[in-house]
Amino acid sequence: MPPALRATWLFRSDTGPIRLQLSDDRYIISAGGSAQGDVVVRGNVISFYNSNAPSCPLRFPEGVGRYRLTVTSETLHLTPFGKDPCGGRAPALANVTFERAE
Repeated sequence: MPPALRATWLFRSDTGPIRLQLSDDRYIISAGGSAQGDVVVRGNVISFYNSNAPSCPLRFPEGVGRYRLTVTSETLHLTPFGKDPCGGRAPALANVTFERAE
């Protein structure tokens, strides 16, 4: 994971805040409830997989959601590549621009 991405990112939606925490190889999404799993970055593509969310029992490789990322020092925007197989993850990530929270 590039150092510029290792952070907590925040999106303030109309339904409440969405937090995305990225570490070296793990992610946590908090939006009402929370889910976590594994993450890997290759170039400008970030892949989320092995979610522990009840709505996503799919394991690698079936449960991989891939997103194109655009990052600046203060924002992270995610654009999906096709359909994320984990339906609960997509609304929190697809076409969302997060702001660096810490």
